[in-house]
Amino acid sequence: PLGDEEQFQRALKTFRGVLKFIVALRKFGIKVRRITGPSCFVVGKPYEMEWSERKVRMLRFYKKLAPDLKAAEVEVSIELLRDKEDKAIQTVGNWIDLIDSLNVLKYGIFSAHFDTYHLRDRGFDLVAAVRLLGLRIQYLHVNGDGRLPAGAPGDCILWREFLQALVDVGITEITAAYEPFCAKVRNEFAELGEGLPPPVDEPGGFATMKKNLTEFGVRLAA
Repeated sequence: PLGDEEQFQRALKTFRGVLKFIVALRKFGIKVRRITGPSCFVVGKPYEMEWSERKVRMLRFYKKLAPDLKAAEVEVSIELLRDKEDKAIQTVGNWIDLIDSLNVLKYGIFSAHFDTYHLRDRGFDLVAAVRLLGLRIQYLHVNGDGRLPAGAPGDCILWREFLQALVDVGITEITAAYEPFCAKVRNEFAELGEGLPPPVDEPGGFATMKKNLTEFGVRLAA
């Protein structure tokens, strides 16, 4: 999306192909309402340009796609990744700038995909980030330090404070996912486990996360 014209057009074609597939799924009763993750840059690719230029290119990409997204009734939650994977957005300020610049154009379909692991890996204060982003947060990845289950030994995130910050900014209900990158995933994509502690056996890790979040006061949907 941030490359030359050929790369830009290829990215548009790929994204539109995804939207076409999403629409086709409705014939089977499956409705996808949100695309999450780092959809406006290539993971791990260095970009030798200032934020102002990166932002212009991201805006160009999403502006081209806005009519397609509207037609498909799909929103986009943009994710900020850890430093080794995200050389495009990089800061909470840039993240907010991008989302607000898109939504000021009256698209109203862009938001933040907040991953606790990625922000902690960058050294960001999770509570401060939540307070800055506020209701821009529309999708959540609940991962402890090193992608450990929330509250597991070795995870030092202060979950009660983080969860209270969400409530304080008006987020009392949100779609959240647990993304541990289990052994099977890491065996297939070794780079995803680089620098992380050994993976927790699943579904044991999921059970631990669910138990701890419940103790922290989270009410989980059935």
